[in-house]
Amino acid sequence: MKDESSAKLVLEYDGKSKIKIDIHEKKDVQDHKGEGEVYYENGRTYKGELLNYIIPHGVGTMETSDDHKYSGDWKNGLPYGIGIYKKPNEGEYDEYDGEILNQFPEGSGKMIYSNGKIYNGFWKKGIYEGKGNLDFGDDGNYDGNFHNGFYHGQGKLTFADKSFYDGQFALNKREGKGKYTAVNGQSWYGNWIDDIPDIPGYKEKVEEMNKKNENQNDEDDEDFSRYVNDGGDNIRDL
Repeated sequence: MKDESSAKLVLEYDGKSKIKIDIHEKKDVQDHKGEGEVYYENGRTYKGELLNYIIPHGVGTMETSDDHKYSGDWKNGLPYGIGIYKKPNEGEYDEYDGEILNQFPEGSGKMIYSNGKIYNGFWKKGIYEGKGNLDFGDDGNYDGNFHNGFYHGQGKLTFADKSFYDGQFALNKREGKGKYTAVNGQSWYGNWIDDIPDIPGYKEKVEEMNKKNENQNDEDDEDFSRYVNDGGDNIRDL
């Protein structure tokens, strides 16, 4: 029968942490692997697999005093592998589920934000990078390539009214060749510069429509949608 009274060991580590760990036989600290709990001076707690009694390594859960929580794989004291990270945000939680490298989302993962926004795709050092889908619920959706957190490369941006743009992006702006399709199905394909369609007379047409409707939203997307639906120059069904 195991002597439970000797199966717990409490150590002091640099005066900052207390380590409580199951230990059933005397071993050197070096390369020791086991399971236990670590209590940090800053209020964090860790429960799970440990290396050398004090280093999170393997599978475990860490919680902080301000309600952050990570459960998953660890390597040499850092989140590394597959895990779930939750952080508080205005009374709710943002939650990431996916691959992690050196404590940052890296590789494939899904983030559900407290405001309802969802990103599902690839990451690099905690930033959207590569193919991904950013869903804004009723407010629209972007599906395509990201670079350094921006829409960049080929992608499709769907707006709240279900009109959409399918084409090239640069740093969150429509840039290069692309096709815009309005809610009535009419579309325009052509070149875009700095998020604006390169259409002769486009700006002038928008200014004219703005004068007709004082309550019109000033955003370019709604202006262009009205322009397409109004049968503007160079409109064609593709």
